[in-house]
Amino acid sequence: MTNEFNMLLKDKNIVIMGSGRGIGKYIALLCAEEGANIGLTSRTLAELNKVKRGIESLGTDVKISIKTGDIRM
Repeated sequence: MTNEFNMLLKDKNIVIMGSGRGIGKYIALLCAEEGANIGLTSRTLAELNKVKRGIESLGTDVKISIKTGDIRM
């Protein structure tokens, strides 16, 4: 776990599209580990809930918001 005093993104707000899996998921986890509040977006609610649980398990006490949606053109 990251030391609270070394968190580079503490109290910053970041929204990550496509955060249910792959690169988006890992970016969300890394940003949360650095103290950022995270907005998760994906087409699948089940994937978002898994990522949310993963972030909560980090113990960094960040705020997490999830929203499903499809941004394809």
